[in-house]
Amino acid sequence: MRPILFSIGSLNVYGYGLMFALGILAGVWLTMHLAKRRDEDADFIFNMAIYVVIFGFLGSKLLHLLTVLPELMEDPLGTLKSSITQGFVVYGSTIAGILTIIIYSRKHKKDMWKYTDLAMPGLALGQAIGRVGCLLAGCCYGIRYDGACAITFPPGSSAPTGIPLFPVQPLSAIANLLLMVVLLLYLKRNKIYGRVTALWMMLYSLGRGLIEIVRDDPRGNVGIFSTSQFISLILFVLGLALFIYLTKHKAALDPVLELDDEEDGTDYREDEDGEIDLVDLSPVEAAEGAAAKAVRKADDLSKGSEEVVEDLAGEAEKMMDEIEDAAEEPDEMLKDMTEEIPSLPEDIAGETAELADMAAEEAAKAIDTVDDSADEAKAALEEILTDLETKQLK
Repeated sequence: MRPILFSIGSLNVYGYGLMFALGILAGVWLTMHLAKRRDEDADFIFNMAIYVVIFGFLGSKLLHLLTVLPELMEDPLGTLKSSITQGFVVYGSTIAGILTIIIYSRKHKKDMWKYTDLAMPGLALGQAIGRVGCLLAGCCYGIRYDGACAITFPPGSSAPTGIPLFPVQPLSAIANLLLMVVLLLYLKRNKIYGRVTALWMMLYSLGRGLIEIVRDDPRGNVGIFSTSQFISLILFVLGLALFIYLTKHKAALDPVLELDDEEDGTDYREDEDGEIDLVDLSPVEAAEGAAAKAVRKADDLSKGSEEVVEDLAGEAEKMMDEIEDAAEEPDEMLKDMTEEIPSLPEDIAGETAELADMAAEEAAKAIDTVDDSADEAKAALEEILTDLETKQLK
């Protein structure tokens, strides 16, 4: 047991916290790896994982507070303060995490069972690493046990010290690793979304219920069962019911997973590696139905084609009449213009003659005015000459 793995200056790195963080990272990595192999959206998985971690942590704390409800009622502030650094219930984080995946997938209109299936192996891996953290911290310890592989914790641990105890933490870690392997194998061959999730619910709850028998740390009780055993019983029943329901209704076929036997609506396809993949033929059947509907529509259209042609012919005749009328209008306009053109020179000549007469009259008037001016000038000159002669005589 090493509650504090190492220190960096005044900073202590706790074994439980480090293993908890590594478990989360490993679980998210495995889930994203499986998603990429199925060409799923990795960004969607990563964003969803953030919410799963947050609400999983809150769920673990909430269920922990429920298990210490009497202490919470007696000393609310002290219990809440102590639960910040200790008190982590795996079932609370697991249930909250699964519910988060379901809600997040439905919100984004995704198949929730597809993503819970992809998350189950990663969940088992994360729980296995987390149990190593329990061993380092000395929590979640077992009953007194004098047999092989017994663990004796040193002073300062959460477990009783100096007493050989059943190795619950290593056993839980190994069990979760085996569960991860089983889920990965089943995920590869399962053909109906949701059954991997149901299998995890059944196997994990069964194993957890059995391990609870050899655990001795305080976890609360519900009648004769510990809190975790009571939750395991409910979880197993729900998992079994879900597995039967999905198998019976074949609610969601996974078209890329391997298949051993042929079922209704499915066929086989062999890839480049020689592996046989399941092909969901429901889209093909839907396409055939659409094609048949299109053929019936074409027949209906062909029956009414003659009426359509007649209507088009009538419209064409109307258009031709309008074109002929439009063609006749320029001829009439040209005819009117030709009738008007011969009269134009005569009109112009008449107007010109009138203008010439008017100009002649004006010219005559101007000549008369000039003549009058010349007479007046001559008379004035004669008077001047007469005055000069008179002055000379004098």
